[in-house]
Amino acid sequence: MDAVGLRFLPKEEEMSLAADITAVAFAESPFYSYIFQEPSTRVNALTWLFKQNFRMRANQGVLRGAFSGEKMVCCFLLVPENAAPVTFWDMLRHGLLEMPFRFGLSSVRRMLAVMQWTDKSLDALKQEHPKHFLLERMVVLPDCQGQGIGTAALTMALKEADGSGRAVILTTQLERNVVFYQRLGFQVVNDETFAGDGMQIRCWTMLRCSEPACPAPVS
Repeated sequence: MDAVGLRFLPKEEEMSLAADITAVAFAESPFYSYIFQEPSTRVNALTWLFKQNFRMRANQGVLRGAFSGEKMVCCFLLVPENAAPVTFWDMLRHGLLEMPFRFGLSSVRRMLAVMQWTDKSLDALKQEHPKHFLLERMVVLPDCQGQGIGTAALTMALKEADGSGRAVILTTQLERNVVFYQRLGFQVVNDETFAGDGMQIRCWTMLRCSEPACPAPVS
């Protein structure tokens, strides 16, 4: 595998490829399995959802791709606290209001419940660390996993965070991811359980914060 280079993904074809990669990787994610409960349509639903999400943030420079040669091998969102929030008009322009008609009102209801729960869970941590990045949708191509690509790509992003004095915050619902992020200096600051429709999903909130750039993590 060639050396990995990291760059922004502003082009439509790159955003579409990132959405394809991310949808497959997150098809078994506990939260997305809860939101889109029909396995046979979940990847298509996630591809559509992620593509709209990436397009809404296209002018913010937050979607990153790691490349080995010309091949995209990893991608993720790194969103600073001062990024413009997604507005109703952004959602309207990019078609997210079609979601009830595409995937049903129940899927929309479950997605809103997850979003509200996650936002509430992160509020205190964001206030404790006003300068921060949110790390979201970190994925590595399946045939490239185990080669250090995710570590190399994220290490570059973490150097950027250190240089700007920002903490990095993330959530994950997979215990194996906790171990991966701990190796890169993250620590678990919250271990909570989301409950909805008779389902319980464990969610870890993790923080990486280099002293003295920002205060110590919340207890």
